[in-house]
Amino acid sequence: MKNLFIVLMSLLLTIICNAQNCPTIKVEPYINTITEGDTIFFTCDIKFLESNVTYKWTISSGEIVSGAGTARIYVSSKGVSENKITATVEITGLPTGCPSKASASIDITSAAQLIVKGSFTSGAELKKAVQRFIAAADFKNAEDGDIAFIYLYKSSKTKQDDFDTYKQAIVDAFAYNKILPNQYKIVEGGNKKLNFYEMYLITSGGSEPKPTE
Repeated sequence: MKNLFIVLMSLLLTIICNAQNCPTIKVEPYINTITEGDTIFFTCDIKFLESNVTYKWTISSGEIVSGAGTARIYVSSKGVSENKITATVEITGLPTGCPSKASASIDITSAAQLIVKGSFTSGAELKKAVQRFIAAADFKNAEDGDIAFIYLYKSSKTKQDDFDTYKQAIVDAFAYNKILPNQYKIVEGGNKKLNFYEMYLITSGGSEPKPTE
């Protein structure tokens, strides 16, 4: 009965809107995967519009960087306070009694946090870097799906056997601290002038960082 009531009310509103020549308002969100810090957009699509209107946007988090007062806004997701952004548009200038608001939401994936980085010449330096990472990220207490993500970059003079030894030093350091293999990931980032490491913290459900140039 409840579902039937909802369908009937929806049909009634549609009939009323059509009788008043009400346009159909919809907010279309950016559809690609979003990582915190990306700039995204929301577009207001109004069908059967027969009058001049104005647009008033509000967002639940982030910052409108351009487009306020137009049919499309661009929003920075940097420093969002939650894992989604909801944009609501209010239209003025429509016929009296017509629905004037619409909303849409986009899920935001948390960005990886760079905890420690630096150049190295030995496995011992990498072991110390792991200790700094664990302390700074309070990683020993991470029990909610957080992982450590490590990029290792090598110089043109570094042999692969030596590089594999460096990676093993990181593995040994995590094992020494009772960090399980599924709690960290080591990736070769490519070449730099010097051997270099970057150690990130990825919170549960967060996205992997891209290697730096």
